[in-house]
Amino acid sequence: MFEQLNKLNITLSDADRKRKDQVFKKLQERYKDYKDPWGFNLDTVKSAFEIVLPLYRNYFKVRVFGIENVEDKPYMVVSNHTGQLPIDGALIT
Repeated sequence: MFEQLNKLNITLSDADRKRKDQVFKKLQERYKDYKDPWGFNLDTVKSAFEIVLPLYRNYFKVRVFGIENVEDKPYMVVSNHTGQLPIDGALIT
């Protein structure tokens, strides 16, 4: 699958890969003893991120307003999409 993505030039840059690793290290520390009863798995999210981040960077225009008001704690974020592809949930993550 990753070979097909490479042909489309949908891969992570070195800077994006480094940032992703930093973020997931922090998440693994924060949730090291957490067991999600609905099956959330950080390793699965990390793999999906390899695909979604290049799309986010290169193909979709995602804007954030008010990020300075967001504290470093868990939140539930709900998006309102009007397009044909319901990828907005992945992009805001």
